[in-house]
Amino acid sequence: MSAKIFKNNSSEESVSISVPVPDDAEAVRSLGSPSAGGSNTWARPEGELAIDVYVTPSAVVVRTAMAGVRPQDINISLHNDLLTIRGTRLEEEAIEADCYMLQECYWGSFSRSVILPVPVEARGAEAVMKNGILKVILPRVNPSLVSLHIDDLSYE
Repeated sequence: MSAKIFKNNSSEESVSISVPVPDDAEAVRSLGSPSAGGSNTWARPEGELAIDVYVTPSAVVVRTAMAGVRPQDINISLHNDLLTIRGTRLEEEAIEADCYMLQECYWGSFSRSVILPVPVEARGAEAVMKNGILKVILPRVNPSLVSLHIDDLSYE
């Protein structure tokens, strides 16, 4: 079973797939400063997502295992050449920490950002989840060849 998360066919030149990652000033306003203490800490703990990135002649493809994550709990954003995937894996049953003998699975929020190796177009971007694997396909920008004429300005 596969779920199409999004397909962007917008005709606008600059398209944001979703809300870009906040800059440092926004992070300070929303999360508080590192010295503030209390419940508003500078950075909440997050799991990191393992990804594969490969380039084909027509696209950049990013894929990652997302077992146990619902498509509606995934946020994908593209800001210039920075792709960010955020999500939440919810634990279905509460188990006390004392009961665990081994706990390797991460439950809660996770994210991963990657700088893409080649220019891409947001228009036509697509994300598909199939059998717990998220695949983000970003069309490559067609390179353009520019030829310049050099004027000879002789020194007199």
